[in-house]
Amino acid sequence: MSYMKRSLSYHRQMESRAQEEAIMTEGTTSIEAAQLSWAECERHLYPIAASDPLRYQQIIVAVRALADEMHAAESVEQLIAMWPRATAMFSSVAAARGLQAQALPREQIAGAAFALREREIREHIQRSVRRGRIEAARESGAAWVVLDESGKLDSGLLAPYRCTEMHVASGLAVISQVQPDPEHGAAMFVVSVVKLAPLTGELLDATPGIEDWTEHARAEDFMVHRQVIRDRISSRQIANAG
Repeated sequence: MSYMKRSLSYHRQMESRAQEEAIMTEGTTSIEAAQLSWAECERHLYPIAASDPLRYQQIIVAVRALADEMHAAESVEQLIAMWPRATAMFSSVAAARGLQAQALPREQIAGAAFALREREIREHIQRSVRRGRIEAARESGAAWVVLDESGKLDSGLLAPYRCTEMHVASGLAVISQVQPDPEHGAAMFVVSVVKLAPLTGELLDATPGIEDWTEHARAEDFMVHRQVIRDRISSRQIANAG
């Protein structure tokens, strides 16, 4: 084995060991460290394959197949418990799919597969939470329901605010968010309306024609505008019912 190949092999081993040590420390698991490690694997993986279409196809198949192997995992904690067996799981999947395991970057593929499955779990949890909130709102007779909310409105870009409020009867949802101004980098307060499925909160129409994407420089103007839109949607529903 040449010096360059030995060096590459050594660095891959060190990278894999560093990833495991970042995730598992004296039996204590860090979810954030795991997510960052898996995301880093993804970031390094796909540029590697971009110049070789056949290899890229094999990598995509391997990532999807390995993620499917983790279908029983229903939480990030369960994924983390599987992580020490990731390379063995990859070898098993590669053999079953007839992939050339030795020619593929197994550590990066494993990390990308775990990242993919982690996103699927998170999305499933978010959908369940949305449905639960909608059901609770319908049972209580509430006109509006907050499907998700994060960040702080007064924190600007440090903890960007985002909120989705759905009108229970119509499924029309007001999305409020803080985003950076692409030209100046300052915080922009944005309001838009989308159409969601009233029973599940799944997106039906990103541009239902109720209100275009509107940006405000001041939080005060944004809050007034948001309330105006909510009132318009509620009034429209009352008019339609009449």
